[in-house]
Amino acid sequence: MDFPTLISALTAAATTLITVLRYMREAENTGEPSKANGKGKPTLPMRKFQTAFLTSVIIVGLLMGVVRPLGMLQPSELAAFDYMMRSRPIEQPDPRLLIITVNDDDLEYQAQKNMERRAASLSDQALDALLQKLNPHQPRVMGLDIFHDFGVNRQFKDLVKQLQENNNLILTCSIGGIKASPEIQLAQYQRLGFSNIPEDPNKVIRRQLLAQTPSNQCYTDQSFSLRIALRYLETENISPIQQTVDQRLQIGTVIFPKLVSDAGGYQLPRTEDLGYQILLNYRSLKPDESIAQQISLTDILEGSQDAKLPSLVNNRIVLIGTTAPSFRDFHMTPYGTEMPGVLIQAHMVSQIISAVLNQRPLLWWWPQAVEIIWVWLWAFFVGILIEYWRSPIRRGLVVVIAISILYGLCFLAFMKGGWLPVIPTILSLFLTGVCVVIALTYVQITSTTSSTPSTPTTPTTPTTPTNS
Repeated sequence: MDFPTLISALTAAATTLITVLRYMREAENTGEPSKANGKGKPTLPMRKFQTAFLTSVIIVGLLMGVVRPLGMLQPSELAAFDYMMRSRPIEQPDPRLLIITVNDDDLEYQAQKNMERRAASLSDQALDALLQKLNPHQPRVMGLDIFHDFGVNRQFKDLVKQLQENNNLILTCSIGGIKASPEIQLAQYQRLGFSNIPEDPNKVIRRQLLAQTPSNQCYTDQSFSLRIALRYLETENISPIQQTVDQRLQIGTVIFPKLVSDAGGYQLPRTEDLGYQILLNYRSLKPDESIAQQISLTDILEGSQDAKLPSLVNNRIVLIGTTAPSFRDFHMTPYGTEMPGVLIQAHMVSQIISAVLNQRPLLWWWPQAVEIIWVWLWAFFVGILIEYWRSPIRRGLVVVIAISILYGLCFLAFMKGGWLPVIPTILSLFLTGVCVVIALTYVQITSTTSSTPSTPTTPTTPTTPTNS
């Protein structure tokens, strides 16, 4: 929320509150017994802490019912999400993954070897040689995160067979974009996953797409990361993916919460609320660490890693993708840095298998009704303390301490996967405190004015002239 919007919300809330208080005070005065005849219906005085109650209701109603649904809080809520994501304790890289990168040096290597790159980054000859290096060491599943939307050169018969028959090799396409490899037939759609990644308005990747309606050229309804994870989990005797009664996806005993348009701090338009999305719980790593060990294409093809390949490849997930800046497959993350697409896919795969096998928490959020109650309780509690303590220092300490406790609780919940409404709660308790002070000051001024007796003016009687 920008400063003008904050001032507008504060002004609207204060004006509404003062109007309500004026009406209630006038109603009380109207009900007072007349001094002339001593008759009248007795009325109760204004209830204690009703200013805090009314203020919190008005503030929370404006924030949660008007300001937040309009998307005004989304940038600040996503910024808070990113900050908490960066503040989590460090985790270890995922040892179940290996990433084979294609960088600028690998492009030059292929050019030196006269390898024709019909794909932008990886030639058929290089891919054929790479698979021949990897297959003897029995990787559990391999994922080619490089589009191969053209037929294979028929001189590489082994590569044709691998693309057509290797059930442990997952290829990718893009719904609404790049078509699937011609080697993958429609009946083999389970060896194909779409690579579409939803971006937020500031181009940051915070969401993961698991399922979406397929297209004619990308005929798969599951994402690249989900296909790879499911293939890996098959060998762990995990029950296949299924839908619960309330239409949520479940793998094993783990239910993946579907991201709705107003989940957490999001206010997504309908064009973004597509398919089955979840929040991406990145693995928290040191700045110089990667989600998994990386080896370059050249190192494998030149044989410099032959001695290590059995331990690096056997029974692992092997992802193949480009990290060359020239291909612009880089995306912003909550960590404030750009990350190659293949590494983001690795985080997505790791999230799924870690949730199912290691009970690593998925990110979740509260329903709207629960969030409103949470925000209102904080605002009302702070309003009570502001109304009770009249010292400016104590009032300031109340707000500071409340915000500190609130953030601590929200961060503890975030480490367990819970995304609680921290920004709306901070704004509501702060605005409630300010408006309570304004309202009490107004009531005090009006009470003083009404209790001050007016000085009656004595009419002067004209003097009658005397006749001498």
